Amino acid sequence: MSDREPTTSAGFIRAYVVPALLLFAIPLAGYAFVGYADRSWDQQFLDAATTSVEQDAEVTPARRQAILAFYRTNPPSALCAGEGPGRDALPPAFAASACGDYRQFRWIAQASIASIALGLFSLVLVLGCAGLSFASRELQYLSFVAGWNILRVTSAVQVVAQGFIATMLSFWLTVVFTEHYSLKLVAVVGIAALAAAGTVIVAIFRKPADDFEVEGQLLTRTASPALWARVDALCGRLGTRACDHIVGGIDDNFFVTEHPVHLAGRVLRGRTLYLSLSLLKRLDKSEADAILAHEMAHFSGGDTQYSKKLAPRLARFRHYLIALHNGGLSRPIYYFMLFYWSLFQLALNSSSRQRELRADKAAADLTSPASVANALCKVAAYSSYRTRVEAGLFQRDRGHDVLDIASTVAAGFLDYARGPHLVSDLSARSFPHPFDSHPPLGMRIAAVGVEARSERVADAVTAAPAQTWFAEIGDAERIESTLWKAYEARFQEAHEASLAYRYLPVTAEERGHVERFFPAIQLAGKRGKPGLAIDCTQLHYEGWPDAIAWAGVTDIKAADQTFRGKVVTLQVVTASGSTEKRTIPLAKLADGDDAVLQAVSRYYDRYLNAKAYQAQVA
Repeated sequence: MSDREPTTSAGFIRAYVVPALLLFAIPLAGYAFVGYADRSWDQQFLDAATTSVEQDAEVTPARRQAILAFYRTNPPSALCAGEGPGRDALPPAFAASACGDYRQFRWIAQASIASIALGLFSLVLVLGCAGLSFASRELQYLSFVAGWNILRVTSAVQVVAQGFIATMLSFWLTVVFTEHYSLKLVAVVGIAALAAAGTVIVAIFRKPADDFEVEGQLLTRTASPALWARVDALCGRLGTRACDHIVGGIDDNFFVTEHPVHLAGRVLRGRTLYLSLSLLKRLDKSEADAILAHEMAHFSGGDTQYSKKLAPRLARFRHYLIALHNGGLSRPIYYFMLFYWSLFQLALNSSSRQRELRADKAAADLTSPASVANALCKVAAYSSYRTRVEAGLFQRDRGHDVLDIASTVAAGFLDYARGPHLVSDLSARSFPHPFDSHPPLGMRIAAVGVEARSERVADAVTAAPAQTWFAEIGDAERIESTLWKAYEARFQEAHEASLAYRYLPVTAEERGHVERFFPAIQLAGKRGKPGLAIDCTQLHYEGWPDAIAWAGVTDIKAADQTFRGKVVTLQVVTASGSTEKRTIPLAKLADGDDAVLQAVSRYYDRYLNAKAYQAQVA
């Protein structure tokens, strides 16, 4: 699931509108099937009735014509539906055997019509709520609340209705077209329908965790009085209540929130300002003031209060979307709800951009347009270069003996700022932020009345700060250093885990690295039965004549076999180039089916990832 806007109208239609129409696929199929089945069975009855009356010598020609005319006008599908006198007009044996089947066709048709009608109602509701969400922030919130409360119920009803239709079709499609049925197919579809309904209904009432965790350290008034005084002064000039907390960290952004912030085991409630210590070292006080004024303007404009009110509802909607996506048969309903989500995101992003431009203007009025433009350029450039550095470090195919991201960024930043990549990186870059989408950098600079020339951007980014707020923060160097060490440790751990999915081990060093994460394992057999040995290069079931390298496995499937239980079957290419099958009867292993399947899948998936990566590198 993505919040990104497609770049064209055609792209939006392909990505969201067309999949949303799948909401009507199952009910339309059900309705069309009932029409076909009714016509087919009615014709079969009429053919049989024609043959019967024509062979009955006691029936006069006039009577014969009257009977056939009656059944042409009143087919069995209509007579069975009429019950009472209508049903009495059918041969008793036929009515007893067929009217129950026609009744089930009626159920499918009724469920299909109800599903289609509910889908059309939902479509009108979605378009109406989406239209209102563009009108104003107040209507945006109210329309989303109304849309969410109604659509989560209608979508749950759709899941139940379409699950019923799919289950009925799994039986009747095969009966009508092949005159046979598969209980296994009906059971599979029925279980899938129940699972989808259960998943979605539970998701309606489940409240997902909405914790906002931040890594950093609280900057107190006692330790950083000058910084706090400056923030208080900016709030006073904007006519808004001051911050309750200031947090310093090393992320490459600044933000404010009224959402509860989880910080090092405690919860900060009220208004919180997050400052990037790493960026404050590179911003002159006037530039930092522009950023601080921008963030305080979000408080004065009610932006953070609005985000706090809306965020829990967005979280529940996301959680519900995930449930629809994972529900299997609920996938068509997921695409429809994703369509509504995408329309609301367009409106939300539009209002967010307006809020950012308003905050930029407020900051320019309090400081200066040049300070705002310079600050935006420096922050975006630092973020771009840090992303480049971290991507390069993570893509390295060897471990890092020493990982010093902060020093690497600092050492290469000026060369990057004077090089060819800066302008191209910034031209399409939006300001990073955990809550709101931001307008492109060029639009923001132009909106405060500054011309965004390439040479001016480079000059702004490379200008050394005269005085910084970093120097006014108590113990700032120690705080930043501690945070970088913790971040780099996590980065290195993630990189080393990634390497285990990249190597097709050739050297002892590579194999040793992979085996740190994928050690050789031995799954015991039951009471003297053969066991299964697995490592990062091969697997060996002791009932086989030899081990099989993962490189020789082309397919793995698990299935139940009569009298043998669940069996894993591997398609293997031999040394001679021929193909053979090897099987692992899970019933003979002591660890249980799930444990064996999980182990085989995990080690084989690692091999496939490494194979794909090495092919990409080559």
